Amino acid sequence: MTQHDAECELRVADALRAQWRLFERVSVRRCGDGEGFVATTWLNATLVRGMAEQRCVNPSSATAAGLDARRLDAINACIERLNKTLPPEESIRGFVVRG
Repeated sequence: MTQHDAECELRVADALRAQWRLFERVSVRRCGDGEGFVATTWLNATLVRGMAEQRCVNPSSATAAGLDARRLDAINACIERLNKTLPPEESIRGFVVRG
C-alpha cells in the first residue's frame, strides 16, 4: 500500500466517523477490485444502549430488531451522504457493523 492509499483510507474513514455520533471508530479497506472501499464501523455501546432505553424501558426482541433496522438505515444514510462528496474510486460500497 502506498502512502497516498493509506492517507486516502484514513481521510475516508475520518469523514464517515464524523457523519454520526454513534460511530466510535471506523476503518476502511479497498474493495477487491480496487474501486471504492468497504467500511467497518464500531458503534459506541454506551450511546446505543442509551438510545434504546430512551425509546423503551424494557426492549423486547422485536423492539430490539426494529432498533437494529433503524440503525442500519441510519448508517446507510450516512454512507450515501458521504458518497455524494467523494469521487467514485473513493466511495464506500459496503459496510460491516461491529459492536
